[in-house]
Amino acid sequence: RIDGAVLVTGATGFVGGGVLFGLLARARELGISKIVLLIRKRSGASSEQRLADLRSNGALEGVRDLFDELVVALEGDVAEPDFGWGDAARPWPHEEMLQAVLHCAGDVR
Repeated sequence: RIDGAVLVTGATGFVGGGVLFGLLARARELGISKIVLLIRKRSGASSEQRLADLRSNGALEGVRDLFDELVVALEGDVAEPDFGWGDAARPWPHEEMLQAVLHCAGDVR
């Protein structure tokens, strides 16, 4: 069991999207209280816009209610030092304790 929050990188990609679906499908069983997606800005789209685009993905149709309940975006870029935040000592911004990190991001350039 996880019993807390999960941070996922790469959830807007193919592999990360599948991992996100699996987490949502088993969220209650695993005790997941929040799923935080580290999402980078891209092509003028903010992390919140990319989260909205991900939410509308048909593959998540069966878990959309849980998506709305549990999933939030955290803007950042794994390719940048300190995720591009400029402050390595940034505290965890959520009430739920971070219990797991699933790194699914990749450079596909």
